[in-house]
Amino acid sequence: MNGRLPILSMLFIFLVAITFAGQEQRGFAEQVVEKVIFTKELSMGEKMEAEAILNRFFSAQITGDTKTIEKLLGGDLLKKRRRLLNNPSYSGFLRRTYKNIRFKIMGYKKINEDTIQVKVMIIMNEHESNLVNFILIKEAYPVDLTLSYRIHSQREVADQSY
Repeated sequence: MNGRLPILSMLFIFLVAITFAGQEQRGFAEQVVEKVIFTKELSMGEKMEAEAILNRFFSAQITGDTKTIEKLLGGDLLKKRRRLLNNPSYSGFLRRTYKNIRFKIMGYKKINEDTIQVKVMIIMNEHESNLVNFILIKEAYPVDLTLSYRIHSQREVADQSY
């Protein structure tokens, strides 16, 4: 067992180094989400995919990219928002509304094999923020080759714990 500990420690340091080295190449989207606090229930791949989907979603809101938002939504949430997403003036509304907003992932929770809950703090300014739960569900028809989940629910919550 003592021989395994240094190997595991070195593997952990290697994975952390790769993660931080890759952050410089992510560009605009990585600047949107401040900090990630992981739970033990999700695999690293699931956490990375959830973060990637939310980064794309938040970046699309900031830039008013309704086509990307439409690709990232699924289920009833997509049905509810489709009319807005197809409205030509909605893109401008998104840009104006979300231009200075920041997002902070507070935690992850695996609901079942195909469903992840992500708690996100949406920060409007120094004095105003909202806590929102996003439900991501694995889809049979993925967004693209790298993302198999879609956002099915986005609800504000009062509970600050996780």
